[in-house]
Amino acid sequence: MKALVRIGLIQSDATLDDVLNLKPTDLLARRLQTIVFKKFFFKTPYQARQAISHGHILIGDRIINRPSYVVKVEEEDTIKLTSE
Repeated sequence: MKALVRIGLIQSDATLDDVLNLKPTDLLARRLQTIVFKKFFFKTPYQARQAISHGHILIGDRIINRPSYVVKVEEEDTIKLTSE
């Protein structure tokens, strides 16, 4: 339950029914590729995937090059594009 709260899939006061009602799209929405696509207004998710794969995305001060990286709630505000 704590892991699901950390990645933002459920609230801290969620019940087992809330966990059982999760859908695959809920987890897909927490992937770095999806968050970058929505945050930086790429035209397609594939453009966001390429930007991530080529090392143009930072989380905090780390370059993340895995589009499937599951973003934690506290990391979401620190996602930015590199200046290169």
